[in-house]
Amino acid sequence: MEDYLRTAEAAKFMCVSLSKMTKMCHKKEVPYYKMGRINLFKKEELVELIEKKRVLTIDELQILAESKLITATRDRHAKIN
Repeated sequence: MEDYLRTAEAAKFMCVSLSKMTKMCHKKEVPYYKMGRINLFKKEELVELIEKKRVLTIDELQILAESKLITATRDRHAKIN
């Protein structure tokens, strides 16, 4: 059971308040396992959730924007021809 955290432990791990963690559970924003009245969280799933929230750097955003622009331009030209 050492891979699992209770709600208070998970909140501390995620750097959020206990009330925020509880709200995240109610809104189904965080994966958890229900054991009676106890919610359990897998550390690895919380890490995955944190990594999905990564903010892109300005360079990464610029590359992404240029890529989408090139794709959109290519698609527009393909429709014309």
